Amino acid sequence: MDNTTKNNWALELQKQKTQLQNNGADIIVEQENNEDEMIEVKKNLINSAEEKDYDKIAENYNKLVELFAKETALNLVNLEKRFGTVSEIVLKNQAKLFHQECLDVAQAVDSILNS
Repeated sequence: MDNTTKNNWALELQKQKTQLQNNGADIIVEQENNEDEMIEVKKNLINSAEEKDYDKIAENYNKLVELFAKETALNLVNLEKRFGTVSEIVLKNQAKLFHQECLDVAQAVDSILNS
């Protein structure tokens, strides 16, 4: 992950985390809603890849990355509420998971496009 991507991810993560804390949202409900939305966007992404609609692929991929960032933020807020703090190791682990999710989706789309 290059520095720009890391910075963008960090900014998105902080924005999501702050937004969740300020709203006082129920984390479980937010996670369920986010998961439902991710399922729908993944379906849309697969369909757009099968149709080779590159504009829709980009739109759905970007939306999915935002949802992955929100999922990461929700996980971190949940951990912080449970344990009072989040260690650097946990942050690095969450960053790796985020990166891997994005990479897996990109590879899946590439596989569909090349089939």
